[in-house]
Amino acid sequence: MTRIQVTVTKEAVIKPNVWPLSSPEMTCWGQPSVFRCWSERGTDVQYTWYRVGHPNNIVLHQSTDLYLHCSNITEDSQLFCSAFNDVSSQSSEFVSLQLLQSADKDCVYLISSNSHGLVYHCGMSVFVGFSPQL
Repeated sequence: MTRIQVTVTKEAVIKPNVWPLSSPEMTCWGQPSVFRCWSERGTDVQYTWYRVGHPNNIVLHQSTDLYLHCSNITEDSQLFCSAFNDVSSQSSEFVSLQLLQSADKDCVYLISSNSHGLVYHCGMSVFVGFSPQL
């Protein structure tokens, strides 16, 4: 018999990517959109979505996916997700929301993210997309 010692360590998370699971042009008609946050590395990773606030950021949802709809978009804002475990924590790039028309008038909102070149303008048929990295 031979004695073997095994040491298990958790891997630190890396900066998470954020991408839409639904078409951004649907926001022009007030339709819901879904964003996913994912870190390519890390053990036992947990995710939390935040809205930038002053003096503190506001927790929106604790999950990889964030569901946006006219009922929960009340003002222009910047969102980001945090990927974390017992070893480290990293935050994604910002996703910007711009409310063009409030929910009481058939909501219209724009979503953009500089990190991935995601921009869709409702007045023009222009969509500059990106490919998610898993």
